[in-house]
Amino acid sequence: MLDNVCLASIGPQTSKTCHELLDRVNLEAKEYTLEGLTKELVQYFSRG
Repeated sequence: MLDNVCLASIGPQTSKTCHELLDRVNLEAKEYTLEGLTKELVQYFSRG
């Protein structure tokens, strides 16, 4: 059900949990804040 969903993580611990539960993460914020996550999402969706 989540094949077409972008899984975005705010940091390494969240990414670890996503990998454990969902087997993937599409992007992880470099700066572990809401602003950092937002920047990564904007960049991710601007690429394609």
